[in-house]
Amino acid sequence: MSKCLVALVLLLLLPIQTSAEAIRWQSYQEGLKKAKAENRKIFLNFHADW
Repeated sequence: MSKCLVALVLLLLLPIQTSAEAIRWQSYQEGLKKAKAENRKIFLNFHADW
């Protein structure tokens, strides 16, 4: 019974994952300009390998 339930949940989630839109990375200046034009917030992601 539990295997059937897990399989059903996975099958129901499959269309959600395949229809996800890819991330469109932009430069800081491009993103800031677009966010201001659309009155939206921006997300900055910083990363370092120290």
